[in-house]
Amino acid sequence: MSIYTGFFDAVESGGEFDRVYSAEDFARYFSLFIGNGVFPNPSSGLQVVAQASPNMNVSVSAGDGWINGYYIRLDASEMLTIPTAPSSLNRIDSVIMGLDYTNRQIALYIRSGAVSANPTPVVLQRDSSVYELELAQILVNESVASILQSNITDMRPNSARCGIVSGTVSQIDTTGLFAQYNEAFSEWFETLQDELSGDVATNLQNQINSIKLKTALFTLSPSNWNSTAPPFTQTVSITGILASESGQLVTVAPTVASRDNWDSGVIICTGQASGSLTFESYADQAPSVSIQGYASYQEVI
Repeated sequence: MSIYTGFFDAVESGGEFDRVYSAEDFARYFSLFIGNGVFPNPSSGLQVVAQASPNMNVSVSAGDGWINGYYIRLDASEMLTIPTAPSSLNRIDSVIMGLDYTNRQIALYIRSGAVSANPTPVVLQRDSSVYELELAQILVNESVASILQSNITDMRPNSARCGIVSGTVSQIDTTGLFAQYNEAFSEWFETLQDELSGDVATNLQNQINSIKLKTALFTLSPSNWNSTAPPFTQTVSITGILASESGQLVTVAPTVASRDNWDSGVIICTGQASGSLTFESYADQAPSVSIQGYASYQEVI
């Protein structure tokens, strides 16, 4: 077993220093508390966009990225050329931000997926030689001569393929947390019921019913986003939601099936009113599929 520590002042002895640290040491240190991905400011950082006059080039907007303790900065847009489209069938190309340990650099490049009637994106390389993040996926249809913005899927918010840079503590999914609280409370109350009887037990149950956690399933419909530019907004009706946050604790989370679309849509709950919640999507385009989630709410006492 080896133990590594740092960082300490070096002391010179006989022309040599007893503490020498490498770039790898610093990268490992920083990677402990800064997560991989694209830095969130500006929101257009490292975004892949089609040309104003569409052709087979795309550009990666200026911005900053981070991979395993190493960083890349673009102070101006970088142009990339999509390889010639297949003569039949289609493929999905990936715009890659790749950390190359051998060449000691982070580079931007295109990787093309297999040609198929049902194309799939490439498997990202993540090993001791190269570690890749995917900025965007580009649908390259057969024989096309240009790439439109509608062909580009922004993968920056997708934590499995890229992600937004975060600190050591990421946002907590409270759905499972409240489920754990409910289970513990149920076990406690079952024990307490054995010790109560008559009106005392009834009164206590009525009080518990008035403050227990309630959960409602809601759907964000693709046709109900009411703006033409981000952030896109949508309000859904949910019975039981109060007008004021001061009297009620509300948390929202996507269903398991909708989690990827929720993340890629960069969806957050921004407003609470009597019987409704308002959501905003900060993606480049309004979500084009139905997204389901749960709203959990509990009175504050």
